Amino acid sequence: MTKKDLIEFVIASCDVCRNKAQAEQVIATVFDAVRVGLMADGEFKLSGFGSFKIKHYKARTARNPKTGEKVEVGARKSVYFKPSKVLKEQIAK
Repeated sequence: MTKKDLIEFVIASCDVCRNKAQAEQVIATVFDAVRVGLMADGEFKLSGFGSFKIKHYKARTARNPKTGEKVEVGARKSVYFKPSKVLKEQIAK
């Protein structure tokens, strides 16, 4: 599903959102809430759906597979999604 598909889904299933602009605003607000939650607390949980967490990776020494030489990889952060038990069960059906 793309963002365009999501907008069409919101328009079709929401009585309040009657046009594309309103649906886009709703979706943008939800995405902003996720972003703010991650930046403030490092996680964002949606009951029955799952949780987004920031995962921290330490700096390390890696190997370039082409040349075999050692390369320093800096520390970084990444967003990790863990689906809820309810979502896993629904997908398994």
